[in-house]
Amino acid sequence: MRVLIALLAGLLLTVAPVRSHAAEPAPEPDAMTLTWLYWGNVMEEWTFSRGGQGQWRDRDGQVKTFAVKREDYDRIRAVFQPYEDREFRCNRTVYDLPYGRLKWSRDGQPDETLAWDRGCVTGDAADVFRRVDEAEAILTRLRDGA
Repeated sequence: MRVLIALLAGLLLTVAPVRSHAAEPAPEPDAMTLTWLYWGNVMEEWTFSRGGQGQWRDRDGQVKTFAVKREDYDRIRAVFQPYEDREFRCNRTVYDLPYGRLKWSRDGQPDETLAWDRGCVTGDAADVFRRVDEAEAILTRLRDGA
């Protein structure tokens, strides 16, 4: 019986598909949304698409639309790409600070989200905040036409 089980196990190993441990890159998102919140209220939200449209709105409801060139969209995606398909966790140690998220949207797939809290001081928090600041600088330049 042991011989039969060993033979069957060997057979399964030869026909089972080999899975690569290298992660395949995530499909390109159709749109991304960067949102800042405070006590559940949207303070600022940036939405921009691969198709070239961008929109910014603030907590007072002011809305501005702007064009997003493909190279700018690609730059912003590259800023956050290390966090696609990766969970980010931190221990919040400073309370009562704004929090936010970046959402990647792909047609026909569930949205993927990177969430952060400005009260985070552990793990990759400083790296995430640096990336958020970099993306917002690009988007602000596009919105303001500079």
